Amino acid sequence: MVHKAVLSSVFIEPEFQSQGIATALLRAVIAYSQAQVEQVLLTVAADNQSAIKLYQKMGFEVYGVDKKALKNNNEYTDELLMKLFLR
Repeated sequence: MVHKAVLSSVFIEPEFQSQGIATALLRAVIAYSQAQVEQVLLTVAADNQSAIKLYQKMGFEVYGVDKKALKNNNEYTDELLMKLFLR
Protein backbone atom coordinates (compact mmCIF):
# COMPACT_ATOMS: atom_id res chain seq x y z
CA MET A 1 0.00 0.00 0.00
CA VAL A 2 1.22 3.47 -0.92
CA HIS A 3 1.25 6.11 1.81
CA LYS A 4 0.40 9.17 -0.32
CA ALA A 5 -0.72 9.99 -3.84
CA VAL A 6 -0.94 13.46 -5.36
CA LEU A 7 -3.78 14.58 -7.59
CA SER A 8 -2.00 17.09 -9.78
CA SER A 9 -4.73 18.73 -11.89
CA VAL A 10 -8.42 18.70 -12.63
CA PHE A 11 -9.48 21.04 -15.43
CA ILE A 12 -12.93 21.10 -17.00
CA GLU A 13 -13.55 23.36 -20.00
CA PRO A 14 -15.99 26.16 -19.09
CA GLU A 15 -18.73 24.93 -21.43
CA PHE A 16 -18.72 21.56 -19.64
CA GLN A 17 -18.63 22.86 -16.06
CA SER A 18 -21.58 22.43 -13.66
CA GLN A 19 -22.52 19.12 -15.28
CA GLY A 20 -21.06 16.81 -12.62
CA ILE A 21 -18.01 15.86 -14.68
CA ALA A 22 -15.43 16.89 -12.07
CA THR A 23 -17.43 15.14 -9.35
CA ALA A 24 -17.54 11.94 -11.41
CA LEU A 25 -13.80 12.15 -12.12
CA LEU A 26 -12.97 12.65 -8.44
CA ARG A 27 -15.24 9.79 -7.40
CA ALA A 28 -13.45 7.53 -9.87
CA VAL A 29 -10.01 8.62 -8.62
CA ILE A 30 -11.04 8.06 -5.00
CA ALA A 31 -12.62 4.67 -5.73
CA TYR A 32 -9.50 3.54 -7.59
CA SER A 33 -7.22 4.85 -4.84
CA GLN A 34 -9.01 3.32 -1.86
CA ALA A 35 -7.45 -0.11 -2.27
CA GLN A 36 -3.97 1.25 -2.93
CA VAL A 37 -3.40 4.56 -1.12
CA GLU A 38 -3.73 5.88 2.42
CA GLN A 39 -3.96 9.59 1.57
CA VAL A 40 -4.70 11.70 -1.51
CA LEU A 41 -3.21 15.19 -1.57
CA LEU A 42 -3.87 18.16 -3.84
CA THR A 43 -3.34 21.89 -4.07
CA VAL A 44 -5.87 24.47 -5.23
CA ALA A 45 -5.72 28.22 -5.74
CA ALA A 46 -7.19 29.89 -2.67
CA ASP A 47 -9.49 32.01 -4.84
CA ASN A 48 -10.96 29.02 -6.71
CA GLN A 49 -14.05 28.71 -4.54
CA SER A 50 -15.93 26.31 -6.82
CA ALA A 51 -13.06 23.80 -6.77
CA ILE A 52 -12.58 24.18 -3.00
CA LYS A 53 -16.28 23.54 -2.44
CA LEU A 54 -16.12 20.42 -4.63
CA TYR A 55 -13.03 19.06 -2.89
CA GLN A 56 -14.59 19.65 0.53
CA LYS A 57 -17.79 17.93 -0.61
CA MET A 58 -15.65 14.93 -1.56
CA GLY A 59 -14.08 14.85 1.92
CA PHE A 60 -10.82 16.75 1.39
CA GLU A 61 -9.67 18.96 4.26
CA VAL A 62 -7.35 21.97 4.24
CA TYR A 63 -4.16 21.25 6.16
CA GLY A 64 -2.04 24.23 5.15
CA VAL A 65 -1.49 27.27 2.97
CA ASP A 66 1.37 27.90 0.56
CA LYS A 67 1.63 31.70 0.54
CA LYS A 68 2.20 33.36 -2.83
CA ALA A 69 2.50 29.95 -4.48
CA LEU A 70 1.20 31.12 -7.84
CA LYS A 71 2.21 34.19 -9.83
CA ASN A 72 0.35 35.53 -12.83
CA ASN A 73 0.90 39.00 -14.30
CA ASN A 74 2.87 40.03 -11.21
CA GLU A 75 -0.04 39.10 -8.93
CA TYR A 76 0.35 36.39 -6.32
CA THR A 77 -2.21 33.85 -5.21
CA ASP A 78 -2.00 31.50 -2.25
CA GLU A 79 -2.58 27.79 -2.68
CA LEU A 80 -4.48 25.66 -0.20
CA LEU A 81 -2.99 22.27 0.63
CA MET A 82 -5.76 19.68 0.91
CA LYS A 83 -5.78 16.05 1.98
CA LEU A 84 -8.24 13.16 1.93
CA PHE A 85 -7.60 10.30 4.34
CA LEU A 86 -8.68 6.98 2.84
CA ARG A 87 -7.45 4.88 5.80
